Amino acid sequence: MRKILLTRAKHYLLTTLWVSLGLLPALSPQVSAQTQTSARISVHFQDETLEKAITRLRQLGNVTIAYNKAELSPYVTGTQQFGNATIEEILRQLLVHTPLSVERKGSAYVIVRPKTSATLTAPAPKTTTGLIKGQITDAQTGDVLPGATALVQETGQGAAADYAGFYRINRLAEGSYTLEFSFVGYTKRVIQGVQVQADQTLTLDVQLAPEGNLSEVVVEGMRDRNVP
Repeated sequence: MRKILLTRAKHYLLTTLWVSLGLLPALSPQVSAQTQTSARISVHFQDETLEKAITRLRQLGNVTIAYNKAELSPYVTGTQQFGNATIEEILRQLLVHTPLSVERKGSAYVIVRPKTSATLTAPAPKTTTGLIKGQITDAQTGDVLPGATALVQETGQGAAADYAGFYRINRLAEGSYTLEFSFVGYTKRVIQGVQVQADQTLTLDVQLAPEGNLSEVVVEGMRDRNVP
């Protein structure tokens, strides 16, 4: 009995010493970091810029996500729904149509553009991409629509129209694409078969009709380089 009491007294003294020296609180950040990175959340993205989507994830998961703003700017999320997923799972899915990847650094995440020994030593390849640009206007009044969005469905790349209604989507590989144009209060317009050629600029001007005049989504084929 005396031996048990001495053991308990020794344990109490050691615990008191740990607390007084601040050793026990030092463990809590590790526990907190593990909780943050393993936490599961549900979130919905609707045609958001990749940067905005990642900002939301930082807030929802209370985690640190580092990235280069310029590398995220060409991309949008499209429509994506996540339920009971980890931050890392969501990030990997958001980046699946980009050349970027996510790395775990302790309790933080870093979005990087992978570099291989081949890309570091090989000469710069000839440009094999083109771009699409144009102006988005109101079909009835001809007014420009600042903030209207243009989205490439196959790649997730997109852009918002500037104050004069002009948009620009860079670095598109040569090929055929489907472009989606949308703006609040207007009928979404989808144009299929948009041909992009290497080292070429395709001008695609688009008019959107106010909602109620047409069906919810207008789908059409690409007829020429300037679509009225």
